[in-house]
Amino acid sequence: MLMGGDELEPLSGNCGFDALDWEMLANGGVRSLPIDLGLQDGLQIASDAYVSPVSSSQACTCDEDVSNIVRNLGRAEMSHDIIHMLRTGVSLTDRLLTCPICYDVSKPPRVTVQNVLLVGQLMLEITSGYQKYLHWLNKHCAELDARNESETVYLDPGIGIPSELSLQISGEKFRDLVMHGLETDAERLLALGKEFEQRQRNRHRVGHETCPDPEGRCRRKEHDPLDLCPQNPAARKLVPCFRIVDEVQGMIKEVADAVVNESHV
Repeated sequence: MLMGGDELEPLSGNCGFDALDWEMLANGGVRSLPIDLGLQDGLQIASDAYVSPVSSSQACTCDEDVSNIVRNLGRAEMSHDIIHMLRTGVSLTDRLLTCPICYDVSKPPRVTVQNVLLVGQLMLEITSGYQKYLHWLNKHCAELDARNESETVYLDPGIGIPSELSLQISGEKFRDLVMHGLETDAERLLALGKEFEQRQRNRHRVGHETCPDPEGRCRRKEHDPLDLCPQNPAARKLVPCFRIVDEVQGMIKEVADAVVNESHV
């Protein structure tokens, strides 16, 4: 396999991705992946080369939990309550990144890619949810001011019981207050994106620590179809893990930029 040359050896096997899927991955991203998060069946991957990641005695609930979050977000009416659901999804992402079952690094990449797909799909839903909430928040607060109405904010006494102490503030000031609070959410998303990237980088460096050789070739003699040498420039486009990482970081950046820009209006 040439490292940065003009030719690239074809991958053996397809790991559930046909020629069109690979082309979409090269030009698109996680939105183009052959993923179907069904409400009943969880994650499904087109899989004529599929290998079950775990036995029934070792199965985790990550795919079911992702399906539940996606379903709940899809059914939820837009309100401030959706922030709690989005934060629950972020916590689930954190768990996915360290799950020792569906991301068992002793298994080949064609198996653990299912976990990567779950992270990608979940982050797509979460970042989309934040964007929709920001749009709704701006509209909601503008309408409050247009009607000369206020928003009620309850102060937490910090003793574990509901507070009766409240403040009435304008829509504009309420929006500023919420946006300030969402800066913490944005920081957490950015940290998860970096952790995801580092995890995948470490994963694909295994067995390729000394690549390339003096001739610019991968030193590894045998390859899992999804274990394209990370030193190869084509890996960023052909390996789903790298494509999903790039997509996730791009979606997170959009949310973080929106929060920062709105906070400093």
